[in-house]
Amino acid sequence: MKIEIVTNNSDSDSLVREYTQRTLTFALGQFGTRISRVVARLQRPSAELTAFDSLCSIEVELVPNGHLHVSADGESAFDSVLQAVHKMEQAVKQEIDRSQQSSRMRHQQANGKPDGRIDDPGESASGNS
Repeated sequence: MKIEIVTNNSDSDSLVREYTQRTLTFALGQFGTRISRVVARLQRPSAELTAFDSLCSIEVELVPNGHLHVSADGESAFDSVLQAVHKMEQAVKQEIDRSQQSSRMRHQQANGKPDGRIDDPGESASGNS
């Protein structure tokens, strides 16, 4: 999993970058090879335009295909990163679950079981006695 951190502030605090890297690695590393690339964008918008101090948006490229995007704002860069990472972790879990469920349904339909039932081998053996 490749992680890229982009900021709109050239004198960005290295602690925020390190925190973002660690938090992303910990939260999304559990998905192993299902994620190929992560891009985190940290922004501090001007005070006239918004009521928050920091915005974090995260994009994830999934394997074999798919993209997810989340964003969160917060009172601090750490707060917005934590919220966005949590949202992304949940989004990736849901996408993987949806993908696995879809795959199971396709497999069941290919095996002639459109209703999703699985035959119990003991049931057919006892029925033949």
